[in-house]
Parts: sequence; C-alpha cells; structure tokens
Amino acid sequence: MPQKKSWQQSVRRPVQQRRKSFCIFTEGTTEKLYFDDFNLPTLRVKCIGLGGGNAEHLLHEALCLMRLPKYSGYDHYCLVFDCDDNSQDELLRVVGKAEKAKIRWCFSNPCFELWYLLHFVYRDSPTSSTELKQKLLPARIPGYTETTEGICGLLEDRLETAIRNAQRLLQPEERKSWRNRLREANPSTNVDELVILLKQKDIIKE
Repeated sequence: MPQKKSWQQSVRRPVQQRRKSFCIFTEGTTEKLYFDDFNLPTLRVKCIGLGGGNAEHLLHEALCLMRLPKYSGYDHYCLVFDCDDNSQDELLRVVGKAEKAKIRWCFSNPCFELWYLLHFVYRDSPTSSTELKQKLLPARIPGYTETTEGICGLLEDRLETAIRNAQRLLQPEERKSWRNRLREANPSTNVDELVILLKQKDIIKE
C-alpha cells in the first residue's frame, strides 16, 4: 500500500525570486520621470537625479553615491547624460571611466528628448534641444514640458517604433566606434539599449 505524503511534502513551495535591480543616475528631471515608471513588481529601479553639470561632474557624483551603502548591491548601474557643452575629449573620458567602473552609459545628442521623438518619427537631420522641447515634441504630445509625468506610459504603444528608429539611426555595427564621434553625431542615442534591458521579462532566481 503506497504511503501517503505528509502535508509538508504535498504543498508546493513557490520558487523564491527577486527583482532584477537597476540604479540609474540621470542628469535631470526629464530622464528621472521616464525611468521611475519602470519600477515594477518584477523590476526594481532606483533613479537618482544628479541635478546637472558637465559629464565628468555627473560621473564623479555617481561614483561617490555608489560608495554609499544604500546604493550598493544593484545588478546594473547606469549613467544617463546628454551632449550639452561637453567636448569630445570629455565625453570619451567619461565613457572610458564609466566602463572601467562597470557603469552602463546612456548618451543622447542633442538631448534625451530625441528618444521621445523617435517614438513618432525617424529623424536623421540635426536638431537642437530647444527645437525638440519647444517645437517637435509639443506638436506630437500636446502640453509637453520637461516635467510632464506619465510619458513612459503614454509612449508605451510606440516603443517598438522608437527602438527601430534608434537602431536605424545608429546601426548596431556602428555603436562601438560611435564613442569616438559622440559630439558630432547629431542626432544619435543609445537609450534603446537600456530600455531593452529594462524590458526583458526574465526574473533572476535565487
């Protein structure tokens, strides 16, 4: 006669899982508002606005914060910054130092709002931060400002279009050499790489 399983044996215990975690350092409010919306039950995102400054200052601030206990232990670290007035030499130094510190770098020329525009249209002609913020985006997102909340959700249905346009603008085989012309590569962005990483469905099992 087969033995009966005890209730402890018959109850299936769920696999312990933890959320994949990202600590994202952003230059300003626009990027922070966007990436804050990725903090979900299956994804832990801590987004820290560094308040501006040149690229080297931003990286220095990020490295200082990473030494603090409350910002340690994340699976991924990322620095999100724009072209602004940084020279090509400055940008190249920041990229090299970030990679050495195992920080993913996420760059946009002229600014992060280019990523938003790519949700609506492919654009390969030069533009400016002013044109993007005051003309191109308000024409597609009525009432748009740099502090508009909920942009991530508003653009969700157009995400695949944005990724295609970003990869068309900056081909995968060009991305390694792109670092050597960040200053002149207007428009260009690799925000799509971070978004793809954030959108991955796999959950790390402990």
